[in-house]
Amino acid sequence: MNFSFILRTELHSGEGMFQKVGEIVRKLGEHCLVVIGKASVKKSGALEKLLISLKNIGIKSEVFEGIEENPSIETVQRGGEVLKEIRAKCANREGNKAFIIALGGGSVIDASKGIAIASSTDENLENYFGEEKVNFEIPPIVAIPTTSGTGSEVTRYAVITDLISLQKKVITSQKIYPRIAILDPLLCLSMPLEVTTNTGLDALSHAIEGYFSKKAHPFSDLLATQSIELISQNLLKVCKNGKDIVARGNMHYASYLAGIVISTASTGIIHAMGYSLTTKWGMPHGFANAILMPEVIKYYQNCCILPEDEWDKKIKTKLKKFNELLTKNLNLKGKDASKTLSHLIEKLNVYKNISKYDFNKADLPSFVEGVMANERLLSVATYRPNKEEVEEIYKKVFKDFIT
Repeated sequence: MNFSFILRTELHSGEGMFQKVGEIVRKLGEHCLVVIGKASVKKSGALEKLLISLKNIGIKSEVFEGIEENPSIETVQRGGEVLKEIRAKCANREGNKAFIIALGGGSVIDASKGIAIASSTDENLENYFGEEKVNFEIPPIVAIPTTSGTGSEVTRYAVITDLISLQKKVITSQKIYPRIAILDPLLCLSMPLEVTTNTGLDALSHAIEGYFSKKAHPFSDLLATQSIELISQNLLKVCKNGKDIVARGNMHYASYLAGIVISTASTGIIHAMGYSLTTKWGMPHGFANAILMPEVIKYYQNCCILPEDEWDKKIKTKLKKFNELLTKNLNLKGKDASKTLSHLIEKLNVYKNISKYDFNKADLPSFVEGVMANERLLSVATYRPNKEEVEEIYKKVFKDFIT
């Protein structure tokens, strides 16, 4: 049993933990850049509470707002320039260090990682896309997620969008783990139903892909199965009643666990196939993953119907375990994993929303090429599909919308 596991992020979790943010981050410095999206944390009052908490303990703060749902290279670079200015001010005062607080969803946290990198170099951010190209220290990041989906508060990934090529590009580095994560389910109470659904399914896709990854190991499997169980127990509850604080807390924790899983075991072809649906067709990331999941699981099932080696046997056992975790909480005895997953997604009314998006069959070849070029994710996929198999999965997902 050989594997490596690294967890660099300090965790503070629980109801009301956000109220203690000032005391928690005091040790990091005396000046911070607060990174936010466009409106939600202002509307909820979370931003105001944060700024007051920082002021009360003598930490200066500046706000950088406007992070997009899919943060762009240009926005991240602008944020990096703002942070550079703050760091220059701090350099003139002994012992005064700058840090970042990311208050928002996964996009805000990913953007903050990019901003921290951009503030530490004169090179273009694009030079750091890929594996372990960040070889310098960056300002500490405090991640305070207001959604329960990406797990970015505990990952070594930053997903940034190239608006020219319309591609999602990834920075992967041990240097960009957030220093501190603060999980408070009270911050999620104002999350709209659609966001709750999409981010919850994003967390589920992380747990699933990490569980079936070639890089999975006993510890990642332990976390993945706990995450899957928590999501299957709580996602329908929280979508029915967004004020259910227990279910909110469980989803927040499940997302965190799934983040740890993908940071050590990675995602796979669900994410590889979902990126284009987001950048080209405008689908939310979790939504895109959700509609792909059942067909990808069915592909795995078909690959190991007649086990030929130990890997096939292992995946067949995992598929059975995965199905048991779902059916136990959804009361769906007798169905296979793909059908059970499809039933969950149907109960969340996801399929009803597919027709909202514009589909163009002419895009599929470029989508397939994008998947086949994503060696980072294909190399760890449970089974590596060829071009024809990827295209077939897309066609099955959109069979009622693309002729």
